[in-house]
Amino acid sequence: RPKQERKCLSENFRNYFSDNSKLIIPRHGTTILCVRKNNEVVYQLLRSCVELAKLWRTDRYLRHLEAVLIVADKDILLEVTGNGDVLEPSGNVLGTGSGGPYAMAAARALYDVENLSAKDIAYKAMNIAADMCCHTNNNFICETL
Repeated sequence: RPKQERKCLSENFRNYFSDNSKLIIPRHGTTILCVRKNNEVVYQLLRSCVELAKLWRTDRYLRHLEAVLIVADKDILLEVTGNGDVLEPSGNVLGTGSGGPYAMAAARALYDVENLSAKDIAYKAMNIAADMCCHTNNNFICETL
């Protein structure tokens, strides 16, 4: 049985890469597969996410991975789950993690407020989530495309 690797990361830790100016991708093992799939199908994000979900469902090791990826470009917002689902939200807002539902509810409430940019909505929603969820802090970084 292989020895498990353990890592302790500070709350300000950033672990992502951008393979081009169209994507900002968290650097996790499974997301590398998503990038590879994306490059195979000539930047069709929806199709590459479906391919990743298919792989996630059928791979002997990946199918036990309980995770959620939020994948977006300027045209589409998707949630890819470890169950192999590819979901597109109806309200242009997604959240993940322990504070995700709080941030998502706050962002939906702020979405129609005039003169608020997407970045402003994200910061306000994350601060609300951090106030409500003990597992969410208010040290976050906003990356924009």
